[in-house]
Amino acid sequence: MKESASFHFNAGINIEDKTFTPNVTIDPFAMSSVNNYEALQNLPAVNGITILGDNSGMYYGLQDDMVPIPTSVIDTIYADGSYDPDLKERYLNEIGLLYAKNLNDLLYASTEDLDLKVNKEEGYGLSQENFTPEEKQKLDNMVSGGEPNKIDAIHVNGVNRPPNAQKVVSLTVPVRLSQLENDTNYQTLNQVTNIVNGVIGGFSRENVLDNPQGNIIQNGLTEWTGADYTADRWRHGRAGQGVVTVTGDILRMERTLDATAMEFLTQLFEASRLLTNKTYTLSFRYRSNRSVNIACVWDSTGSAGSKSITLPASTTWTIGQLTFQTGSTLQAVPYVQVGLEGGSTALIGDYVEFSTKQPFAKLELGSFSTLANDGPVNYQKELAKCEAYQIKIAGLKDSVQIGIGAHGIRENYIDFLISLPTTLIKNPSAMNLTGFVLRVVDSLVVTQAISGFTFSMYATYTGIIVRANKVAHGLTSAYLHINNILLNANL
Repeated sequence: MKESASFHFNAGINIEDKTFTPNVTIDPFAMSSVNNYEALQNLPAVNGITILGDNSGMYYGLQDDMVPIPTSVIDTIYADGSYDPDLKERYLNEIGLLYAKNLNDLLYASTEDLDLKVNKEEGYGLSQENFTPEEKQKLDNMVSGGEPNKIDAIHVNGVNRPPNAQKVVSLTVPVRLSQLENDTNYQTLNQVTNIVNGVIGGFSRENVLDNPQGNIIQNGLTEWTGADYTADRWRHGRAGQGVVTVTGDILRMERTLDATAMEFLTQLFEASRLLTNKTYTLSFRYRSNRSVNIACVWDSTGSAGSKSITLPASTTWTIGQLTFQTGSTLQAVPYVQVGLEGGSTALIGDYVEFSTKQPFAKLELGSFSTLANDGPVNYQKELAKCEAYQIKIAGLKDSVQIGIGAHGIRENYIDFLISLPTTLIKNPSAMNLTGFVLRVVDSLVVTQAISGFTFSMYATYTGIIVRANKVAHGLTSAYLHINNILLNANL
């Protein structure tokens, strides 16, 4: 059995003033019997080249990529007994030799590079925060103590406001008009509103509607159940469903059947009364026990040609209004409407009332109603407007029938001209008020009517022409007797 033993082989390499000595352990039992260095087994090697003979460092590849490191660099690595890991990776090999793989990798590759080296100083470290020359210049320009920028006092409206103990000056800045002095007498919204209302209180616009007070009733009736005109220009729209009455100064529309349809009054008028693309307001003064609907229709050919609104029931006099804008086209006969709402909850006894002591309806230009400012209408003026649509001719004058002489006699007809205070808007029809109609007699004193005539009427700018038609009537003179007729030219 061989004994275990070992020998240590020291190969020293000197770089500058530092000596690095790698140790190589050799097992003598593995050695050959030749008693020289070359005969040793496991000879040491540098850079993979076995160390043999008196070869230079170049032979082992040390001259091209292994260069001396200056003492200053080595001191940097070992000054405090340790080293920078980054430098170790760059300058120490696995056996502790300092080396560089590339001359450009060396810290001392040039004198210029060494001049850039900064030695470590106690209490200082490296930082990316660089103090630039510009920043230094700013400091140089500052006056010691900062006195030029010091605020000595703060005055508010001439009153000194010193800072408190916390060096804070609190200032109150007004944020409401009420906190300011109104030295120029600006008006508040309420004041302006009151002024405007005061002006509007005496202001009124022209009313497009006729007989807005409902107190002109030429047919002389006080109750209507059919779909016909009630007060002049106001037509009842639901025959047999309700009744319209006038009692004292109250015009009342009441539902008499449990109908789901509306019960309404309508006034029609010519398109010439409206302007296209203008704002109008329709308003009614009413009281009712059921909600009321008001509407205006100016172009029934499209959904944009009408507008309506439902007003709440009110047992006290209330004004409700509807504002709308007409379109670019108008139908020949626009109309307004006011009525009781229908529906499943409609009941007998539902009613809406209007006072005939003052206007209850108004259609006017503008975006708000002035109905509340209107006093009683001029009766004669309103009557004249209504007579263009419906006019009553009283036949009795001092208990004698009115006789009108023939205006022209032809073989088959006779014309009679009845002068009217206004021009009818269209050819009228006769409405019998007392059971008498037009009669033709051959003398003012003859009471027997001449039979066989039929009548037609034509509106002229001076009145109406009543034409009595009969083929070969044979009369050379004739008179027309009138007894309370109503000429109807309503739309």
